[in-house]
Formats: sequence, structure tokens, C-alpha cells
Amino acid sequence: MLRGGILKGFFLKFFVFFVANFTLIVYSQKTGIGTSTPQARFHINVPSAFNDSLFMISQGSAIKLVLTQSGKLGIGTGVPSAELHVVGSARITGLGGSGNALVLSDNQGNLYVLALPNDTTKFLRGDGTWKAISVSGGDNWGSQVALTSGALTGSGVVGDSIRLKSGTAVGQVWKWDGGKWVLAKDSVGDNWGSQVVQVNGPLTGDGTSANPLGLISGTNAGDVLKWDGSQWVS
Repeated sequence: MLRGGILKGFFLKFFVFFVANFTLIVYSQKTGIGTSTPQARFHINVPSAFNDSLFMISQGSAIKLVLTQSGKLGIGTGVPSAELHVVGSARITGLGGSGNALVLSDNQGNLYVLALPNDTTKFLRGDGTWKAISVSGGDNWGSQVALTSGALTGSGVVGDSIRLKSGTAVGQVWKWDGGKWVLAKDSVGDNWGSQVVQVNGPLTGDGTSANPLGLISGTNAGDVLKWDGSQWVS
């Protein structure tokens, strides 16, 4: 329901319309909804309990633009979740220029453009400037080889893998001397290359191929080995 009227007075001219629960006033080329003193060409003032959108443009069921009561502007969406919510692409002509660039923000939230250099040897530093990459102080993995020392040898490339150095004698082990790994003869345990078995009692032999282990021979036919409480006796 729309009702209207004209109020005239000295130097004043109002156009007043009543739309539902709101008053629309046209005054001095300014339009106010919900306010009798519009401060702009179009001024909407709503009560705090008002939950509907302030302004909306739609095409059929598709919402093209909406301004919510909380001040959020949605383009391509009817439920903006930020002060400016765009569903679709966006273009800011003022940030354009020649070639590709990065769009950054300063500590005040102002957007600015940082042009991309046509140079693959530069990287972006934390202060927002481009700097050439220096390879003199780091590793050039295109031709780098591994450096080894101590018990290791090899360069880490195909055909020269990193490995333990070879021993100089059979039976050697790598042993920690308190400061580094060194090749040494293993003195712990039995050296089975030359070890013989020690026996006593009824056993004889040393366990080698020339003198295998066996029972001692008896002295008379019919002898047996009998346990006397502490040892085997014939």
C-alpha cells in the first residue's frame, strides 16, 4: 500500500510516501527511507531489530547483488559472509599494468602491485623485493657430490655410492677408539680361523679336521664309563 502527499512551506518542499511500516521522504533531491533527514542521495535507516536485506537485485530466483542489514555486500550471492563477498571473477583496473604481477597488502590493508621480474634466477624476499639467487654459498645439486671422511668413501653419484671403506686384512672390524672409527683386529671372542677346542675328562681331540673330538680309549676290553660322583671314569 502506497500513500503519498506533498507538504509545502517556506523554502521547503517535501514528498512523503508511506510504504508498509516505513516512511519514504524525498527532500532537497535526497531520498530517505526510515529517516526524515536523509544525509545522502539515497539514505536508508532501519531499526536495530530489522533483519531483512536493505537492498537487493535479482533475476528470477538468482540474486545478483545484495546489501545486508549488517553492512555486508554480496555480488553473486544472497548470503555474503564478509564485508565484500564475490562469487565469480573480479577485476580491479587500478591494479592492472603490463605483464603479470603479484597483488600484495601493506600493514594498513592497502593493496599494491609488485611486478614479476622476467628472470628465473630471482626470488622474492620477506621485505617485498626481488633478489638474484646466489649459488656460491650453497649446494649446486646439478653437479654436487657428497664429501665423506673417516670410515666412509664414495661421492654419492651413480657408480660411486657411499659405502664403508674396505678392510686391509681378513677379520678386521670397525672399532671406535674414543674419537673416531678405525680398522682393527677383533680381539673380542674366539678367532675360529685358528682356534682349537680345550677338553678334559673322557674327551680327547681339539675339534680340528686332523684331530676330531672323541671319547678316550678304554684300557681293557669291556671297560665302561661310569660316573663316580664327580667325574666320568673308565
